[in-house]
Parts: sequence; structure tokens; C-alpha cells
Amino acid sequence: MFRVAFTLALLVVSVFILGPRATYAQTITSSTSSTTSRPSSEPSPLPLPRLAWSEDWRRVGPMGYGAAAGLLLAAGATTLLAPHPPGGWKGSTPIDDWLFDRVRFDSRQTQDDVSAISDVFANLLMLFPMIDVGVSAGLLGDDSDLLLQLWSIDLEAAALAGSLLVLSKRLVSRVRPGIPVCEGTLDDYRCRSDASRRSFASGHATAAFTGAALTCLHHSMVPLYGGHADAWICGGMMGLALTTSLLRVASDQHYATDILGGAAIGLLSGFLVPYLLHFAPPEPSALLPSGHLQVLLGGGLWTAGDAGVVVGAGELGLELGYSISDYDLALAVDGRLLRRDDQHEMQAVLPRLIFGRGPLRLGLAADFRRQSVGDDRFDTFSAGPWVSVGADGLVASLGWMPAFDGRPETGLARLEFLPWPWLLVRAEAAASHVEIGGARTVGTFLLGAGGRMGF
Repeated sequence: MFRVAFTLALLVVSVFILGPRATYAQTITSSTSSTTSRPSSEPSPLPLPRLAWSEDWRRVGPMGYGAAAGLLLAAGATTLLAPHPPGGWKGSTPIDDWLFDRVRFDSRQTQDDVSAISDVFANLLMLFPMIDVGVSAGLLGDDSDLLLQLWSIDLEAAALAGSLLVLSKRLVSRVRPGIPVCEGTLDDYRCRSDASRRSFASGHATAAFTGAALTCLHHSMVPLYGGHADAWICGGMMGLALTTSLLRVASDQHYATDILGGAAIGLLSGFLVPYLLHFAPPEPSALLPSGHLQVLLGGGLWTAGDAGVVVGAGELGLELGYSISDYDLALAVDGRLLRRDDQHEMQAVLPRLIFGRGPLRLGLAADFRRQSVGDDRFDTFSAGPWVSVGADGLVASLGWMPAFDGRPETGLARLEFLPWPWLLVRAEAAASHVEIGGARTVGTFLLGAGGRMGF
């Protein structure tokens, strides 16, 4: 079954790569030969599209290669230093149940066969953009500069997608469908394999949609095939990515929300971020002007397992940023105090160093934390990648700080809005895996506002 799937996949890839451009060339050739018998007043057929990197686009430079290498190293270091996910949890949504009832196979053998097919398609979809560009721009187009730039963009996208995938699997720790609890327990899955506790997000869906999104990006910006073939190849790759993702549900490997999460990572990494970083028209950065200083105060809610929701979260933030040429650099520090009572307290300092160009910012974030439960105190440290995308005064950020000692693990999502140049409004949701007061997860939701001064 695996060999059949692999052979079919190779045939599909060959047809997608060679078919459209060969057909286009054949059409042009036949049209050219037919013009010899036509009156000279008729227009000549269009030549094959010229493939070239436009000077209006931003090239991949040392910062891009460094960011990709940093993301890959961070993901690799996290996998080596913290290889085991937390204990895990299991649950489904109405969307999960609805799709399960319609596509999941009951036979274990059929599930294994379908899973093998999805393995092949996910790997080929991830490799397809590089093969596609290698043939179209390298062999047929003979443009090494365009080939290098598009391959470099593929590398950046793969690094970002891989880092976000490691983040989601390590932070969420969702148990795959069909995995039973450990014997003698009600909700403990730590006796199961690490892979069984890494359901969200789907790695196959992430790889498939990253490859499909990169293919669409390449063909929407550069006429690799010419004519309508560029649109057809984009639609075909998206269809295969969707099929691959549905096969993961049919084989009882993932929930529907797992593949939705993987699809979101893939589309973000394979299309949105590369487009903003390299192809979007240059705009003034809403995230970092030529220079700025901002101070923010906030408060909110926090919860620690069965402790209930507590109004006791406070925040003080300070950020200094400056732009040099087209590049922006910012150093920010947030201080947090989470208090339930005199016997239950958590203090945290979150410094960040952010560097970027245009609407995209990449950086490193850390979490220094002191926790107190009664007379017991312990300090922890974690660090990881930070990604921000901003435009028109709206900035969305994701941060993930895995721990090196196995205790805390922090992930957060943040939205910042600048209604006026001097005012900043922030909303943030965060979660940390810790053992404090018997709880496994500490969640916080913060709202804040502050002043901003440019210079």
C-alpha cells in the first residue's frame, strides 16, 4: 500500500511540475508555426513568461538567514533539552465529533493504510515548492538568482512553521484520539508515549499547508508556468493539503481542531509572513517608529487549577525601541505579580529583545519566575522565540518560553492597538504549565494601557 501511494504521489508531482509549463510551451510553439500561413497583420503569439526577481521585492539577506537558523536552533534545542511533553489532557469539540462521524474509518488496517498515504503526501507537499521552483526557475527558466531567493524564502517558512509546531505540541500537550488513560487513573496519560501526547497541532497539516501556501505564493508573484496554469497549481496543492489533513482524521490520528491549527500555522508561515516580509509594498512600520519609549500599566484575572478565578494580576511594562535604516530594534521588559493570598504568590519578569524589518518582528523572550506556596519557594527560568506582525497600528504577537528544568512552560498571545501615536492598548492571554498549589496550569488574562513617546 505504501509503495502504491508513493508511486501515485510521484506521478502527481511530475504532472503538476512538468505538465503546465510543457503545455504552455506547446501552445506557443503551435501558435508560432500557424502564424507562418497567416497574414502578417495578425499579432505574434506571446513568448514564454520571463522569470526574474523584481527589484521592487525585498531580498533574503543575512538577517533572514540568521532568523531562520535561530528558529531552527531554538526548536532543536527545545526538543533535546525538554523532550517530554507535560502529562496531557484529552477532549473534543462539536466540530471534532461531527467530522469524526463522517470520515473516520473503523478498521484498524484501513486506518494504518490511510495514515501511510498521508505520510507520503505530507512529505511531498512540503518538498514540492523547492522541487517546483528548481525545475521551473532553475532548469527551464535558467535563473539562478530567482531560484536562490525563492528557496531562501522556503527555508524561512519551514523554520517558522517548525518552531510554531514545536511550540504548540509542547505547550498544549493534547492526547491523540483513541489513546486510553493510564491504568488506575482518571485523567493521567504520562504512561503513554510522548508522541501520543502531541496531537495539537497536526504536523502533517502544518507541512501540507506550508508547502501548498508557498506554492501559491511563488506562482502568484512569479509566472512560473504562465497562463492559467499558475492558478491551477495553487488550487491543486491546496486541495491535496486539505485531503492530507482529512486523512489524518480518517486514520484516527488527529481531531478536526488539530488540523485546523496545523492549517493556520501553514498558511501563516507559508504565505502571510513571507508576503509581508518580501513582497508587500513598503509601508511605515506601525510597530516601531524611528524611536520610541512606552510605559504600560495593566491588571486582570488569573486562575490556578481549582483555585478559581482571582482578580489579582498586575503588570508594569517598559519598552525602548529604535530604527536604524530599514531595521528596527526594541528592548522590552514586563513585570508581573500574581497573588491569590499571602500564602500563594507568583512574580515574573519577562524581558524581550526584538529585531525586524517592515511589518514582521522576530526576537527572543525570557521568563524569570519566583513562586511561593506556603513556606516553599523556587525560582525558574525559561526562554524561547517571539514573533510579531503589525500593520496600521495593530500588532499581533506570539511568544513561547519552554523551560530547561522541566517546571514552567509559558505561552502567550498578545494584541496591541495604537488608536493614536501616543496611546497604546494591550490585551493578552497566557498560560504556564507549573506545579503550584496542586495546579497544573496557571492562566492569566491581562488588559493594559500606556503612554508612548516618539523621538
